[in-house]
Amino acid sequence: MTPRELVEALYATFNKGDTEAWKALCADDLVWVTKGKLPYSGVFNGPDDVIANCFSAIAASYPGITVTAVEWWESGDSIWTTFEAKSEKGTFEGAHLSKVSGGKLTYFRAFDDTQQAAGLLG
Repeated sequence: MTPRELVEALYATFNKGDTEAWKALCADDLVWVTKGKLPYSGVFNGPDDVIANCFSAIAASYPGITVTAVEWWESGDSIWTTFEAKSEKGTFEGAHLSKVSGGKLTYFRAFDDTQQAAGLLG
């Protein structure tokens, strides 16, 4: 699986709510970074931490959320995507950086439009 195919699979498993399949695509030492002051902001270490403390906060804050990649840029094992996130509360956009090594996601950084995302929480 190419790095882009792996990232496409990550989005697909997230949107299905299949955390076990998502976790299988991640390295045990995954570092996941989401900046800002949102319920899901922080630095998370390992897929279990992401699922328990980031994904759970996303699901609680944005019921029915799906994240769709809009554009892709590839540079070696790094994949940039712009995305649109839709939930029952509305839509926000941003970009994601994913790094793949050894066929697993090793690093992720979200560049969400935090103002847009925070506006949906009110």
